[in-house]
Amino acid sequence: MRHRIDLLNRVEEDIEKTRASANFEEADIVKWKSKEDTYRPRFNSKATRLLIREPQTMCTWAEDVWFKHATPKYSFFYWVVMQNKLSTGEKMLKWNANVDPIWTVLAKGILKEKFTTNWEDLIHLTQAASLTIVSRFVLRYTIQATIYGIWRKRNSRRHGEDPSPPVKLIKMIDKSVRNRLNSIKLQGDKDYEDGLLFWFDTRD
Repeated sequence: MRHRIDLLNRVEEDIEKTRASANFEEADIVKWKSKEDTYRPRFNSKATRLLIREPQTMCTWAEDVWFKHATPKYSFFYWVVMQNKLSTGEKMLKWNANVDPIWTVLAKGILKEKFTTNWEDLIHLTQAASLTIVSRFVLRYTIQATIYGIWRKRNSRRHGEDPSPPVKLIKMIDKSVRNRLNSIKLQGDKDYEDGLLFWFDTRD
């Protein structure tokens, strides 16, 4: 069968000429290229993917987006925020005067003396080794729930709904965090069984 493209036909012809003129002592076999110009007798999907993909800078905040017991819609939205690709025009990568009081009420008890409203500092805190597994989860989850809640309210206003007071949004986010921690406890995950108690302690 001939190719429609003449160049491919010429390639096929050159291959056949080389094969006919070569004196192979062993049978021709297929090998798969790996990195550093080495070849493997078997196909390896991981090695092939690493060979053809474009190198990218290591993402330092991936664990803040995708973590155990996270809510998928919060995680996906947070990923969009971190990519700075919100279609609504509201850029959530920066806290402002309206957001700070909400964040203060929700996170002051979690971070205590390390509390901050600076976005860069906050991202570093979520990765701090000093955090326990429970406090890290609660902090990450609260960040995602807060950003999603603020965006949802702002988006509603853009579509004509009346603005709601900050205290109402705080109660909504608080309920969201409590419900998630309670559901995790009911699932029987021992690592997070004190999560709800920890959250209540931060509400003082």
